[in-house]
Amino acid sequence: MAAVYEAHVESLARQTRTTETSNLANAIAEELSVLASSVDDMDEYYLGMERILSMALPFERLSLAIVAPTGRSYTHVYTSGEPVGGWRVGDTVQRSDSSTWRGLDLRVPVVMQDEAAAGRYKSLLAIPVVSGNKVVAGLNLRHSDPNAYDDQHLGLARTVAESLAAPLSYLPLYVGLVKKAAHADVIAEIGRLVSSVTEIGEVYSQFAGIVGELIDFDRLSISAIGPNSGALEVLYVDGVAFPGREHGAVRDTRGTLVGSALEQGRVVALDGDSLRASWPGADDLLRAGLQSIMAAPLMIEGVPVGAMLMAKKSPEGYIPEHLALAGRIASQISGLVAAELRRKDQDRDVAEKEALGDLARKAGSSLDISEVYDSVSSNLATLIPHDSFVIGSVNLEARTVVCNYSSDESEFQGREIEIDDPYFWLSLDLGYPWAYRATDVLKDMNSRDQIPGMAEGGLYPTLVIPLRQNGKSVAVLVAQSLQKNAYDERIIALAGRVGSHLQGAIANAAVHRRSVELAREHEVRLKLEAENLELIGAAQARSEFLSNVSHELRTPLTTVSSLTSSLAKTVNVTGSEREQTILKRVRGATGRLKEVVDALLNVSELDAGKSNLDWAPINLRSVLVKLVDRFENSESERSVRIDAKITDIPLPICGDAAKLEQAISNVLDNAVRYSDSGSGVRFDVGIDGDAVCISIVNSGSSLSDDQIIQVTKPFYRADNLATRSESGVGVGLAISKAIVELHEGSLLVGAIPEGGMRADILIPLSHG
Repeated sequence: MAAVYEAHVESLARQTRTTETSNLANAIAEELSVLASSVDDMDEYYLGMERILSMALPFERLSLAIVAPTGRSYTHVYTSGEPVGGWRVGDTVQRSDSSTWRGLDLRVPVVMQDEAAAGRYKSLLAIPVVSGNKVVAGLNLRHSDPNAYDDQHLGLARTVAESLAAPLSYLPLYVGLVKKAAHADVIAEIGRLVSSVTEIGEVYSQFAGIVGELIDFDRLSISAIGPNSGALEVLYVDGVAFPGREHGAVRDTRGTLVGSALEQGRVVALDGDSLRASWPGADDLLRAGLQSIMAAPLMIEGVPVGAMLMAKKSPEGYIPEHLALAGRIASQISGLVAAELRRKDQDRDVAEKEALGDLARKAGSSLDISEVYDSVSSNLATLIPHDSFVIGSVNLEARTVVCNYSSDESEFQGREIEIDDPYFWLSLDLGYPWAYRATDVLKDMNSRDQIPGMAEGGLYPTLVIPLRQNGKSVAVLVAQSLQKNAYDERIIALAGRVGSHLQGAIANAAVHRRSVELAREHEVRLKLEAENLELIGAAQARSEFLSNVSHELRTPLTTVSSLTSSLAKTVNVTGSEREQTILKRVRGATGRLKEVVDALLNVSELDAGKSNLDWAPINLRSVLVKLVDRFENSESERSVRIDAKITDIPLPICGDAAKLEQAISNVLDNAVRYSDSGSGVRFDVGIDGDAVCISIVNSGSSLSDDQIIQVTKPFYRADNLATRSESGVGVGLAISKAIVELHEGSLLVGAIPEGGMRADILIPLSHG
């Protein structure tokens, strides 16, 4: 503490023993004024303030909080003594009905007593600090004696409040300017360091030391991002190290904090609790003892080129000031990382051109196919990342591959292998390289179990390169890698060039099992297969779109549902009637949206054939009786009754009871919703030959023949008064039809002459 301040504190100590209250108040005001003009560090100011106050006012705990300009919260900046309520320096408290807020709102010092308080403190002297007619801070003094404070102390407290008003309004601004200037000097030093070299490797250690002057960290890493893959490659690490994040490691950014920073184009951070709850991928950080992390994107003209990560063992997290500094630091090194990426790209392009040239020369000049294979083996590591690869001749009709060459010289070389992976054959049928994550691409073709980690989880990236002749795939090169992001768009494009050099040599060596007489038939078949693939592709695209949309909606929807449920606990108790009504509408809309998302997800799963059935022998009659009871007991605004006639004999079938109930419930719900109010819906169940027949008939509007054809297709809704008055997305009957057909049954929909619709569901009986 400054020497001039020490002398005044000692003077105040003497005055507390010899002066009256008025003189003591003047002395306190003078000492607080001297303190404010003598120090330029806030922590030093707070310690001095506490020491001055202790000479005149009794307290066992002191806490000082700065009130936000909005007046809706305050933040603890200094505390001493035994904690109250668990609050720590840096914690922000929102407005509530607490004694502290009541004291602040009074704008004058008050004494509060509570002999029944659970803690040790029975007396509270609350001192609001007012500047310019606004409460800027709150000073609380607490004591275990319930009679610790009297009128004399209140008079002294008013003097303290007046003396603190100016320092607490302007001193933080001054200290902030000093700190900002220091930060600017350090940022400038980073800029000078970065501009003085051409390669980032020369400045890493110096850079880490400079950054440490601004922001505390226990680990710092700088990574570059591939232009097409979206994967990060670690260029530098300082501090805590752990497997998978070392220098040279490559990892996917999707679903990570780094990915979020890159998508948003701004610095993001998580503390210990949020790290566990919001980012499951942070397990390795937590195991390394790192409790807080901050990710800063490295951007060049709005395009991400990398990321800077900082992590520390403290769970308190990084504050907004740190995020702002990290953003400025990131902007200083983004250009250097981009230059490093360009240099690596240039080196890689040169190496790839040389490897492709060597491969082209061998493929074009050698008549010995083994020489071509050897050239592939020697050059492929430069061109395509892999841990193993296979070259084989293809028999499209038999769905087999003859293993001509294997990089690991497996015992299956020369054998004909059956392959049942649909993605593999889709790539060969389409004729261009395809990368995906496979479970069993080539059965027993590679000794993958001998490669560490290859068999773990059964998932690994696979690149299929068709080798074609006369418009058809006659051979294939399959590469597999342990690296999660091995095959990006650039590698796939490069694979096409590799295939173009190889396919002539491989095709000439392959044994063609086709005759000239079958060539025309083969072309026709290829055309049909291409048309089928187009239809499959369209259906797959729709299914993937629905699945992606459903999953993307489900995450924020779950968050909204959770937040409204938490909010309801407060609003339903203390909220106004209008707030409760609004919350009820929000929760109702959230529930409706969840139904729509679930319906979309059902459609996408059924489209993709992913809706697995839990097959079991069931008595369908029991399912139908419960279903009708549920409809009859539900509230219906239309007052539509269910006239059910269900046979008394058992209806044994084999199927998924829950799925069947969903399918029949959708049809029955449609009939009820589009029936005239006060009418009835017939629900007749019997046996028709070897099948259970469920007939559902309602009155009301009918559909045209064209509409009936479309009504069981996803997202179709007939355009009439009945449908316009009802909500929905038009997937219920489509889901029902798909489920019934999975049970080898059928769903038929038609109009009835007297007005209304009829739906017949047929499900085969089980015999034994």
